[in-house]
Amino acid sequence: PGPELEAEFVDVTAVHTLSANDAWAVGHTGTVGGDVSRTLTMHWDGVEWRTVPSPNGPNPDSGRNSLYGVSASAPDNVWAVGAYTTGGSKFRTLAMRWDGREWRAIPTPKLGDYDDELKAVLAFAPDDVWAVGSYLNHEYEDGHMVVLHWDGTEWTRSPLPLNVTHTLLSLSANAPDDIWAVGTQVLHWNGTNWRILSTPTAEGAYFDGVTALGKDDVWVVGNDGTAAITLHWDGQKLNIVHVPGPAADVFLHEATKIGSDVWVAGENVDRPSMRETLLMKWNGAQWGLYPSAVPGADARLQGISAAKDGSMWAAGSVTEGGKSKPLFLRYGSEPCAGSNLGSSASQHLTVPHSEQASTFQEPGIEAREVGGGDE
Repeated sequence: PGPELEAEFVDVTAVHTLSANDAWAVGHTGTVGGDVSRTLTMHWDGVEWRTVPSPNGPNPDSGRNSLYGVSASAPDNVWAVGAYTTGGSKFRTLAMRWDGREWRAIPTPKLGDYDDELKAVLAFAPDDVWAVGSYLNHEYEDGHMVVLHWDGTEWTRSPLPLNVTHTLLSLSANAPDDIWAVGTQVLHWNGTNWRILSTPTAEGAYFDGVTALGKDDVWVVGNDGTAAITLHWDGQKLNIVHVPGPAADVFLHEATKIGSDVWVAGENVDRPSMRETLLMKWNGAQWGLYPSAVPGADARLQGISAAKDGSMWAAGSVTEGGKSKPLFLRYGSEPCAGSNLGSSASQHLTVPHSEQASTFQEPGIEAREVGGGDE
């Protein structure tokens, strides 16, 4: 079995699936309500999830260290990004690379005079990596979005349009010259420059996730300030697509693709002090909803990622007894054999179909909780 994670608070924020036997998840561990946290990286080897030692900022015993995004172009080219505190309350960007043997911190430029952080990363090759986030020059401003590019030697800032707003939270691409970035706005890279795309949403909308299936087929998910929202790019413009169910109580965090299918992960907060995991699938005509993967538990999903071979993981956290633990959901044609889940609090189940999803005839989705902390 994998190592027992001892921290009171374990938050898995993102996941990247390379294949059925190779996936990475990132986040942070710490104490509930505490000011100290450390980076968390976990690896799936086809049998179990294991924690892997990862770098922190210069003050790992007195500051906060968090990872928010992970991406890989190969098993020996995995990138993770986030932020750490400098000893006070100011955050600085954090980036690291897995070379097949270990994680190594990669220096990032100082972006703001007050705060800066990276929220998502997209790796094409060892010398072609993009990262997005935001920075502040003083405490009381709204923030400025930032895009960085790694050329194999150093990070450089990519010029953005003058009228960009606060932050970027997610990345997806069809190709190195067809990249999408979303946050408080939707941006597109054509290989030469970034441009802002108009959205049919009111001011205050934000977009947590994006997945690109083709030049005329891109999905954006988030919240318009009052309810969950999905947008579809048809090659000409972004259009609103209806989200079924109590959308006012739903938060959509990330999207991914398997072939022509689109999956979205998030959480439902329609009950006080209780979150439930949420999965949605686009079947070509409408969204289908899947109910909670861990009924009766306070749980949420923050990341979802699919590989070309059809393997898919969704990741988040579940809270029990005042402690938060990683939660992983796996999609596959057959239930997994064995139960090497790295925890005594693990379980295997198949998510039943809701009425909206009853025509999908989906194979099993299995839930795995992993006990919480560092190796």
